[in-house]
Amino acid sequence: MMDPVKKRLFIPAVICMILITGCAGKGNEAKDIAAIPEAGNAENGEEPDVVTFEEGQDKNKDEVPDFVIKKEDADALIMEELSGSGCSTRYRDSVRIDAGSYYTYTVMDEDGKKLDILLAVDGFSGDVKVYDPAKKDVLDFSEFPYYDKTQRKFRDISWDGIYTKGETSIELLPADDSSFEFTVYEKERTILSGTAGIENDEASWESGDRSESIVFRMTGPYDLEVTEKGTLSISGKYSRKK
Repeated sequence: MMDPVKKRLFIPAVICMILITGCAGKGNEAKDIAAIPEAGNAENGEEPDVVTFEEGQDKNKDEVPDFVIKKEDADALIMEELSGSGCSTRYRDSVRIDAGSYYTYTVMDEDGKKLDILLAVDGFSGDVKVYDPAKKDVLDFSEFPYYDKTQRKFRDISWDGIYTKGETSIELLPADDSSFEFTVYEKERTILSGTAGIENDEASWESGDRSESIVFRMTGPYDLEVTEKGTLSISGKYSRKK
């Protein structure tokens, strides 16, 4: 049987040991809680939240843009740019150069001979460029050999000559820098004459009573398109005698 004095000392000691053990357990529990990964942490088997480039990060300022212009629109843009040159094109392929996307074209002159130069249409802006496949580079359209003959440069347009369509012929004689005299023949018989005012690649004439009007448009080095409103029925495409 335990001495009463020792019994009184033993009980407080046991209580102290229990308290100390409890505190130590709580400390370990705190450590365990701190070690639990938060939601979305890769250690918990979940992918962490990441802001993607599509959500606004500037991942690469030189990122190649997509083709926003359709090929058929590019076809129309390049033919518009070449209007008046007599050249034609054939689609080649699409390429990505530096920070741009381009549709490329082989170019033929008015005689159908393939030129040693290619053209390209910017798939983002629609601008027409000269394309150098060897250097994989694009140059300004002004580098194109026929640049001065295209519709964008009107100073090289020559109106003078005789243009024919069937039994109808039209003779154009320059009067000055802004006009030319014209004579329309039907089976060598004169049916109309006048003076047309020139504006860029078009020229127009109107009768005094406005019952007749004619628009002349140069569509190539040897091609004249005539649109007539009245009774003469001379509208159509005419070719210049070489």
